[in-house]
Amino acid sequence: MPMRPMIIIMIAVVVIMVVTLIVGIGRDPLDIDEVLAYADPITEDMLLAMNEEDYDAFSEHFGDAMREAMPEEFFEEVIIGQIQATIGEFISKDYLRARRQDDGIVVIYEADFSDEPGIVTVQVFFREIEGPVYVAGLWFDSPKLRQLG
Repeated sequence: MPMRPMIIIMIAVVVIMVVTLIVGIGRDPLDIDEVLAYADPITEDMLLAMNEEDYDAFSEHFGDAMREAMPEEFFEEVIIGQIQATIGEFISKDYLRARRQDDGIVVIYEADFSDEPGIVTVQVFFREIEGPVYVAGLWFDSPKLRQLG
């Protein structure tokens, strides 16, 4: 009788391994060097453009949907008026990880901002559809930003 739970656990482990293998089939491995070759400079440019309050430079690599979702008024009110007012100016960033998501790649950085150093997470969602890579999403997270509600 005591072997039965062990057999069930072994079967569950095998099933999980098979499902993981099947999900991974057909996906090219993520080439981090290739991703960072475009992600690092684009992200750096966007964050520096926040410091300069320069919407044109900030949105230079936006796709059409992103530009519609984040027009200049949103940039001024939310990005500058709330986010930058809360965490301060961008200082530096360090790559944490990247992952495939839907039809793009999310690159995650830990960033230093003048009023919240080392604890701001910046996530940038990149897409490439028949042409250059563009920004399709941008998220900031930190303890101070979470307090904004």
